[in-house]
Amino acid sequence: MKRLQIKTAQNVNIKFTLADVGQRLFAFGIDNILKFAYLYFAISFLDFKMFETAVDGDTWSIKAIDILIFLPITFYSLYTELLMDGQTVGKKLLKLKVINIEGFKPSTTDFVMRWF
Repeated sequence: MKRLQIKTAQNVNIKFTLADVGQRLFAFGIDNILKFAYLYFAISFLDFKMFETAVDGDTWSIKAIDILIFLPITFYSLYTELLMDGQTVGKKLLKLKVINIEGFKPSTTDFVMRWF
């Protein structure tokens, strides 16, 4: 395994073990399984035909409902990394964590740039 060594301002060396590609892909797969499960349950439990008849063919309202359903999937990695201290569910299961280049917890701006 590759290791990363960072020297802090107080001349202390901090060593990190870098995650390999397999671990990252497995964590990504776990996160995508969660996203697809959310999408499957949202579609199966919500009767979309009910929305179509309730709004009488108003396509703007139907699209707004679609957007509200897809927002959690769109922002999944951003808000889970912010709320769970640099980890998504997949990363937490594999004990991986996002750090910044100095070896500390990334700021909110760092997480947003990663998400983009």
